[in-house]
Amino acid sequence: MIKRLVVYPAILIIAFSAVSCAKKEEKQKAGSSAQIPAQQGYEGTYGGPGLPGPGMTQDSATDPHGTGSAGKEAVVSVPDFVKGKWRGVVLTIEDKKSNKKKDYEVKLNSEFTIPDSNIVIKTGEFFPSFTMDDKAYTSRSNNPENPGINLTVMENGKEIFKGWVFSKFPTMHPFMHNRFGITLKEGVKTS
Repeated sequence: MIKRLVVYPAILIIAFSAVSCAKKEEKQKAGSSAQIPAQQGYEGTYGGPGLPGPGMTQDSATDPHGTGSAGKEAVVSVPDFVKGKWRGVVLTIEDKKSNKKKDYEVKLNSEFTIPDSNIVIKTGEFFPSFTMDDKAYTSRSNNPENPGINLTVMENGKEIFKGWVFSKFPTMHPFMHNRFGITLKEGVKTS
């Protein structure tokens, strides 16, 4: 009888300890996975809205693809120290089918058709030191600290991508297509 009184509580203590340890491990795993997107966002991997990359500020209600708080379109504000200083950008087009990459200089606020395709790239504004908040996209300086270009990509007349692409962080908000990759190599200054 005394053995039973000692054995049963010991079994209960061991069972509760095992369950408690399992729950603690689950919480630790959940906590570490919640930290991964934020860390990836700072390494240049897209982490979704609310996770800006280096040199950017972002309100949690801001979408880096063009909408600000409450779904309103964020304003693109070109500072005077940037206006007229950049004539275009160099875009690197990767053809995944042929496994080749080629650079193309494209003027700002113009259209470029990828050779041998139905894909048209419409360039917008270029910011050498891109930054954003819930009201505006702009540039902190005219130095290429965080170069970004606003692109709209159309295929067969249908919009398939609209957003900002960054040269130092090409995997943040990347253009995703089964055949082509589009990345920003650099800005081209006005002569």
